[in-house]
Amino acid sequence: MIFNSDPDSAEEFYAQALAAYLRLFPFESLALDIALRLFLCSSSLPPETQQIDRVMEAFARRWCECNPELFAVSSNDVPKDGDEGVTNVRKQNSEESDIPYVLAFSMVMLNTDAFNPNAKGKMCVPPSSCSSSPPR
Repeated sequence: MIFNSDPDSAEEFYAQALAAYLRLFPFESLALDIALRLFLCSSSLPPETQQIDRVMEAFARRWCECNPELFAVSSNDVPKDGDEGVTNVRKQNSEESDIPYVLAFSMVMLNTDAFNPNAKGKMCVPPSSCSSSPPR
């Protein structure tokens, strides 16, 4: 095989390799958080956020393949042309893996925030819940 230095073909190769690796995981009937834990226990995430994003996208697509219809959007949920006042509704041609992707990526970020000692400025909801003193 001749090495192709085209970055697009290299990126495509890595995407195909990641998809092939994810096919080794039987995510059928597993909750999203359990499937993510199973996946992350046998692999490590890359250091850069953009690379983590690609891995989480591939994970979400694979999880949806194993659990079809769980996050599927019915045709009634998709806004029609001319509908007004509809916000945050997935558009036609969106993948059903959008919701699991956002949830999985959020779980990784929250876990990093909670357990990484190098994370500065921990996330919190109200300022009072982040205080070190116990509630009264």
